[in-house]
Amino acid sequence: MRLLTYILVLIFYGCAMRIPQSNTIKSVNPIIKFVDDNMGKRVENGLCYQLVKGAMINNSGDKAWWTHNYKWSVLFRHRVRMKNAVAGDMIDFSNVEMSDGVTAKSHVAIVYKVLDNGVFMIAEQNVNCSQKNSKVVLNRMDMRDLEKGKIKFYHFK
Repeated sequence: MRLLTYILVLIFYGCAMRIPQSNTIKSVNPIIKFVDDNMGKRVENGLCYQLVKGAMINNSGDKAWWTHNYKWSVLFRHRVRMKNAVAGDMIDFSNVEMSDGVTAKSHVAIVYKVLDNGVFMIAEQNVNCSQKNSKVVLNRMDMRDLEKGKIKFYHFK
């Protein structure tokens, strides 16, 4: 009888303390929200770094840091290994050549989603078009296609 009472109390208490479904509580990544809000639009003058700049300001609310001559390693100060990259991280491309023909002398983008180990959906602008027609788009990037150059990942701080 004592065991039955204990089980009933646990069941009742568990039901009374039930946590709401995850679809009622959303944890929104402010970087990804900024990308979503600007999808298909041009951010500022359309250069690639303007998307990253806007996302970073939106995340921190601080515009002061951008007044200096930026260096990604100084601004972000938290470089991460590719395997530790998560949605919302910044990507810095330097003299990159990919096997699919994509090249980037100097470019930045945002990790939108991690699809697999070394495979990402990235948010970027000023790609395959003129600056005037630049819009925020999503593209798939597979690190196995990297033939030349460096791609570095940073957490926003």
